[in-house]
Amino acid sequence: MEPNKGNAFDANEKLHVLLVLYESLRWDILVRTGGMYTLVATLTVVISLIPSAFEKGFIILVPALAIVLPVFAAFFYAIHRDIEKAAARLRDLERQINGLVGEELLDWETRYGGSATGYIGRAKPL
Repeated sequence: MEPNKGNAFDANEKLHVLLVLYESLRWDILVRTGGMYTLVATLTVVISLIPSAFEKGFIILVPALAIVLPVFAAFFYAIHRDIEKAAARLRDLERQINGLVGEELLDWETRYGGSATGYIGRAKPL
């Protein structure tokens, strides 16, 4: 694509930039979701070690959980917060892109995404 000589993007250039941003944010959500699953798996392993901590004495368990659980909660919150922010921006991009092309081509995050339909249950499209 040859650069536009004026100050403004033409419709095709704007569409291209928006689609690249859309793809980047979708990838970001996928990576962060994978990180969330890894975090849950790690927490599961840590929790499975609790019985062996009881064998060594209760004194070790309390400080360990007092440190580990808030750290996991903070990471979980940060990942979830960033996923929600990216999903909100994706819904905005879907509206922009669909407006530029004049039809509803992109609708995943608006109609089917967990942020829009809920994370628990059947998550029927809106």
